[in-house]
Amino acid sequence: MNELSVTVEVEGIKRMLKKLDSVHYKVRRKVLRPAVTKTSRLIVKGVKKRITKRTGKLRKSINPKIIIKGNRATGLIGAKTGTPYFHLFVKGTAVRKTKKGANRGRMPAKDVLDEAVKEGAPHFKRFLKEAFDKYVK
Repeated sequence: MNELSVTVEVEGIKRMLKKLDSVHYKVRRKVLRPAVTKTSRLIVKGVKKRITKRTGKLRKSINPKIIIKGNRATGLIGAKTGTPYFHLFVKGTAVRKTKKGANRGRMPAKDVLDEAVKEGAPHFKRFLKEAFDKYVK
């Protein structure tokens, strides 16, 4: 995955996670995994929606990866190997010129990842509650 990262703070989540801390760690994992997975998939949909159709290989390569260690569940979203230009798409490029001096223009930055995270992250709280309710029933 590339070196891009986005951190989001969801209101009220600390209180909800504190309640989750009182639950056995196996239950916690069974509740966190589906919530993080659903949120990550939602964010991936948002990223793919914002990427132009001309970059088909890039769109197909963006996927979530869920990592659970102890009390922490992390959703990594990025491009698979084989698309080394994802960071150029997100951060943009300066004006490029060939060795002969021909102007190749510049690629403007497209903040697709930040926009998608801001849109999808607030749903984590709801997904966490749904997963917990499903496990309790």
